[in-house]
Amino acid sequence: MIDNNHKKNRTTRRDFVKNSGIVGVVGATSPILKPLVTTGLAIFAGLEAILNSNCASIVLNEKRPIIYPTLKGHKLQPPKDGCFVGFHPFNENYPDYYMNQIGKEAKILTYDYFTSEIRRDFPMNYVESVSSQSSIPFVYKSLNFEVAYHGFKNLVDNKEFKEDLTKYAKDIVNVGKPFFFCTMPELNIYSHIWGRHARTAKKVWKYMWQIFEDTGANEYATWVWEVYCPAGSNHDYPNFYYPGDKYVDWIGLSAFSRESFPTTVISFNLLVEATYRAMRVSHPDKSVMMSEFARTQGLGQDRWLRNAFKTIKSWPGMKAAIFFNNTHISGDNHHLTAKSFEVYREIMKDTYFIGAK
Repeated sequence: MIDNNHKKNRTTRRDFVKNSGIVGVVGATSPILKPLVTTGLAIFAGLEAILNSNCASIVLNEKRPIIYPTLKGHKLQPPKDGCFVGFHPFNENYPDYYMNQIGKEAKILTYDYFTSEIRRDFPMNYVESVSSQSSIPFVYKSLNFEVAYHGFKNLVDNKEFKEDLTKYAKDIVNVGKPFFFCTMPELNIYSHIWGRHARTAKKVWKYMWQIFEDTGANEYATWVWEVYCPAGSNHDYPNFYYPGDKYVDWIGLSAFSRESFPTTVISFNLLVEATYRAMRVSHPDKSVMMSEFARTQGLGQDRWLRNAFKTIKSWPGMKAAIFFNNTHISGDNHHLTAKSFEVYREIMKDTYFIGAK
């Protein structure tokens, strides 16, 4: 049976790619990639090459503005032009705190990242508080699967997990406020339990999404699928973990220039660009955000920050950027220095970066 809707969606996607300025893959007619062109796999091969062996490059000729398809329900839409700016962690004294510190009320405020890893209940008070100030809540739900539910692989069949998640989803409906939602962040990192099992991770993601769908929580939860930059070498290719367009609203990128990892002590654009381009080509109708990014103190943090926002502004497909002003579990201190705060405040004077009001 021919699925006419599928054909229509495929045509719409092709037109979107054309209009968004995505050109294709350089070197697709090389002896290695040429056989793949006829089978429709050239783009995938090019992406895998750039992320794992750096022997190919993706041409991404983006034109302003990038208009992404409208999301259903009360989900969070990207700005037509410009970029939402966010900050982590959430501070109960906002908005005055952020106005004083960065010169602009943060549009996105993330809940305590590490606390949320062991929390089973939906943070209702936080979501209501942030929403009341015209900011967007960002909730991470990355439960300690091994401890809480006796293993990751059997999570879908775990009665306790289903009951907890159903209650969580019902609380979302009761609050009735749109928010960004991310589960299993940095899916392509081996240090996370979900990073070792791509097939299981996708199965769990879809299972969680379906519970939200059945309870009506997907009216408000904007699902952010987050991967780590740089992808390649010791990290899995991000798309191995992609659950499908139906289950993803935004694509999030995580990038940290950390003193304890010398290979990451490079400029923001070098750290992120390959993954950004790859995601824009493979998922052109999904809004992209920097859901986590930071630089360790003492490594020219202020200059790195300036390069980061200059780069973000040059990528019209990047619709949000959340700076993680924290100390990493490894001990790397990413808190902004006094000089970096001055640079941040200067950058935030640019109206391209959209605050809460």
